[in-house]
Amino acid sequence: MKKKVIGVTTLLLALVVVFSGCASQGAAPSSTETGTQAVASSGSEAAAQAVVSSGSAEEKGLYAPDIKDEFMVGGVSWQLSAECKALMKQAFDTATNNVDDMKKKCQDPGEPDWKYDESANAMYYQGKRVAVVADIDDTLVQASAYDAWLVARDKSHSNVAYAEFIMSDSCIPTPGSVEFVKYCLANGIEVFYVTNRADEDKDGNTPYKAFGKTVYDISIESMTKLGFPIDDQHLIVNDPVITGSSSKESARQAIANGNEAFPNGQRESNSSGTSLTAKIAPHHIAMLMGDNLNDLTDAFSGTDLNADTRAQLIEKYADKFGNEWIVLPNAMYGDSYTFFEKYGMTKLLEEHSYK
Repeated sequence: MKKKVIGVTTLLLALVVVFSGCASQGAAPSSTETGTQAVASSGSEAAAQAVVSSGSAEEKGLYAPDIKDEFMVGGVSWQLSAECKALMKQAFDTATNNVDDMKKKCQDPGEPDWKYDESANAMYYQGKRVAVVADIDDTLVQASAYDAWLVARDKSHSNVAYAEFIMSDSCIPTPGSVEFVKYCLANGIEVFYVTNRADEDKDGNTPYKAFGKTVYDISIESMTKLGFPIDDQHLIVNDPVITGSSSKESARQAIANGNEAFPNGQRESNSSGTSLTAKIAPHHIAMLMGDNLNDLTDAFSGTDLNADTRAQLIEKYADKFGNEWIVLPNAMYGDSYTFFEKYGMTKLLEEHSYK
């Protein structure tokens, strides 16, 4: 009961701040980072920070007194939405059904490419271990509470603040996620957790300096506490400061083709510290899971794309959704908000005649 009260209080605080206009007067925290600077921020909120810093202070929003805070309204509503939770549960139920289909293929003489080694509890496709690759934030873990958590504590977006949120009781699993991961493992399928969470921000601040732990350590501890089976060989931290890119394509390729020393997060206080490496054997990636289409393929991240052309790509990959690709709902941030940076929500809606 105590956790529920805290959660509702956090949500109400966020709503009060947004609708009272405190944020536009400087009382509530907001990001001052630019879209470029936000690349080095925590993977789950990097795009959100770009959104926050996009609008002009004079611009009025449709749903909040200041356009910079409109995404927060979506975040608070998302936490209260039964439909959101139902969609999350539906996504993991669909993924579970896909695992059952793979199990049947392993037992079907007409599917010689699929094998299951019962003694080793290992599923194979064409001689490669079968794997599921999943994003963490807003896929396996509900990160939308982060913004309400910030408001309640009068904090601003930062890597250190996000690390603190991850360690708090406000960070909870997505409905059905823990059960799904355990089901995969019970049926011989490996699960790789691939995240863009990062340590060092533009000012050189890190969770290591604040808590004596890097975001890698914090992520392992947090995911373990939430009930996810996880270890150093299956958590892949694609830290943009280390890799130079927020794209997860190199991580996907490392899992698919193998990599003897894939750069994988860090243990010390900055990017010049000791970086981890992961020794990854080649796998057959049976499913990719994420709340951003870029978690599935770089096809949706082209600089020549806009909101309309990006949406049109859905048809091109229609056969993958629900099968090889599982998409989780997220109303708060993502690459579709690239337009949001340029136009702001109000102008974007007007342009599409939605107002």
